[in-house]
Amino acid sequence: MKKIIASILALSLVLCAPAQEKKRSGWSIIPLPTVSYTSDNGWQFGALAELYYYGPGRVNFPNYDHKFYFDIGISTKGNRYGFVSYDSEKLIPGIRFSASVMYQSHKSYPFMGFNGTASPFYEDKCFIVNEKGKDEISGYYQLRKDMLRIFLDFKGDIVPGLKWAAGLNIWDIRIKDTDWSVKEGNLLHRYINAGIIKSEEAGGGFHIDFKGGLVYDTRDEEASTKKGIWSEAFFYGAPDFVQKRNSYLNLAVHFRHYVPLVKEKLTFAYHLAYQGTVLGDMPYYLMFNIMPLQLRQLDIDGLGSYTTLRGTLYNRIVGRGYAWSNMELRWFITEFKLLGINWGLAAHPLFDMGMAVQPYRLKEIVAAAQDPLYADIYSKEGWKYKDGYADKLHCCYGFGLKLAVDYNFVVSAEWAKPVLKQDGPYAISISVGYIF
Repeated sequence: MKKIIASILALSLVLCAPAQEKKRSGWSIIPLPTVSYTSDNGWQFGALAELYYYGPGRVNFPNYDHKFYFDIGISTKGNRYGFVSYDSEKLIPGIRFSASVMYQSHKSYPFMGFNGTASPFYEDKCFIVNEKGKDEISGYYQLRKDMLRIFLDFKGDIVPGLKWAAGLNIWDIRIKDTDWSVKEGNLLHRYINAGIIKSEEAGGGFHIDFKGGLVYDTRDEEASTKKGIWSEAFFYGAPDFVQKRNSYLNLAVHFRHYVPLVKEKLTFAYHLAYQGTVLGDMPYYLMFNIMPLQLRQLDIDGLGSYTTLRGTLYNRIVGRGYAWSNMELRWFITEFKLLGINWGLAAHPLFDMGMAVQPYRLKEIVAAAQDPLYADIYSKEGWKYKDGYADKLHCCYGFGLKLAVDYNFVVSAEWAKPVLKQDGPYAISISVGYIF
């Protein structure tokens, strides 16, 4: 679970020609140095920057011609990442093109088993007593994950409001033990030894995903939406020509609705979503991803974490299929201009809920649990399925604050608490943008 308890130090420098409230031309540069602390990463230091090019004499601000995003970070526990993205409707006439490259080396990546509550969380397994009689992290629920991820996304108009979308995702993922894993084996090793995770997929792999679908979008603004509908339905999958082990096809459906209650001041926003495998067998190390049709956030891990069920333990729910929802009552408190920059402040209570609706390798888990050696990896607390008990509903509630800089760049701070004790105590996150 990610617990960020330090503050973000923000510095905004805007390089552009003098303009009125809804005009902007030339370049706008927003750098943001960051300092944070997380239970997984320790102290983390980094920097990010967004660069916008609005073109000469643009009057439809906050729309832009080109956008570049850079983000780097390193932690005292050795975790590090680098991320670069580009977005434009001008590079290819009539098509919105987005591209991103990310490298991440995560030495303490959470692995909490499959199917949510059907995989019990034991807090006492998180620590062991060392030779000096002090508690130290055991690594039981952790693994090392090194990942290179490349996204190429394309989107174009069909009729006003309706768009087609297609893309290509390239993954190179390597899974290893952490440097401090317990000697008797962490949860990942127990899954491998019990035959739940296949030995040929245990160490990760290389995959190329293809995706395509439809988008219906009537939002007034992308960054700080006050009204409109944003829906997506798409398939993504991979014929495994490279390793010839895992071919799969998944379906994802998202419906986001922004209902204005008080014009320009109060909006009820909600998001309903489903993602699941319809054909084939996806390898376990890709099950942690909530796939976007067009990448908007650096992290796409879930279900659980600050991008899906805020307040829950990171990767708490892993299944073959998910259903979840997010709700916010967004109060746009004020907008003002300072030092030539447009600022906006907003706040919102939040409520999230979701669960794994398609179990992942439940039959293998139930069979393994018949052996007393693996009996503790399975729980009958969840809903009853054909092959056994799986997940049940997870709920979280909390509160968030948003600071918008020049409309397009939004700094987010949120606190959320889960209802189920096994989902963790609470979580605090500081990130960029609304999650929907």
